[in-house]
Amino acid sequence: MPTNGRLKGLGTGRSATRLGERSQSVVDAHFEETSSYWESIYEDPSLVGNVYRNRRAVTLAWIDSLGLRASAQILDVGCGRGLLSTMLASRGFAVTAVDHVTDMLDATRRHATEAGVSDRVSTGLADVHSLEFGDGSFDLVIALGVVPWLHSPTAAMAEMVRVLKPEGFLLASADNRGALTGFVEPLENPVLHPAREMLKRVLEEHGRRHRAAKRNRPISRRELDRLIASLGLERVRWQTLGFGPFTVFRRRLLPDSLGAPLYDRLQAAADRGATAWKSTGAQHLFLARKNGEGGLGLRP
Repeated sequence: MPTNGRLKGLGTGRSATRLGERSQSVVDAHFEETSSYWESIYEDPSLVGNVYRNRRAVTLAWIDSLGLRASAQILDVGCGRGLLSTMLASRGFAVTAVDHVTDMLDATRRHATEAGVSDRVSTGLADVHSLEFGDGSFDLVIALGVVPWLHSPTAAMAEMVRVLKPEGFLLASADNRGALTGFVEPLENPVLHPAREMLKRVLEEHGRRHRAAKRNRPISRRELDRLIASLGLERVRWQTLGFGPFTVFRRRLLPDSLGAPLYDRLQAAADRGATAWKSTGAQHLFLARKNGEGGLGLRP
């Protein structure tokens, strides 16, 4: 599958891969330690919880709009606690939920059993950089909150595309380089990202800073579109999500009582396609179709 080595923000290239592979275990440890958080956040009444609930709601609406048959095969990459997988299985789809953290898979199986859909949810420990599925196995591949944490995102996305059927869909998210929150928060400003990462590496190498899980540099919409095209995909839908909480040096500028209404207004403007806001959410959410013919489980 073709890849674009110029997309440095996605950690392409051999040096980036070597650095990333050494830190992948740190990322896994981070998600093991915070496993329960990724379940509770969807019930959290805070602004942060609202952002995640909104992303899930948009994801489900987009999937519903595809008109997939109940027999369609869905792969949920980085399934986390399995909440989305369970919801999709409840719609009648056959879902394969994979993750790199065992505790996440245990929770996924528990949720599927509690929802009475365990017969439609299969789980597996998997490395998205090397999926153990045949070419063209799935009608839809989902990867929410996954790409920013991968040591070789372009290679991993090529794997997701490989296991898609011709005319199948990839629905994924990526951090947005043009995020308004990033320009407000100096510690997240994309312009300063290379300098920040270099300083962190130096401090870690000299024992002055604990090794922590790192996210890849956010990417622009232009970079995202180039990547989508390089993978043999055609973008179908795209929007940005996430306008808050706004912080400066990790200190919140607004309490949730004020930040939540501001989030609602900005997100509504972005959803309407308002020029000033449509490209400034914290995350890209995109739906893309694989080039090819036949095989997709669509309703007639």
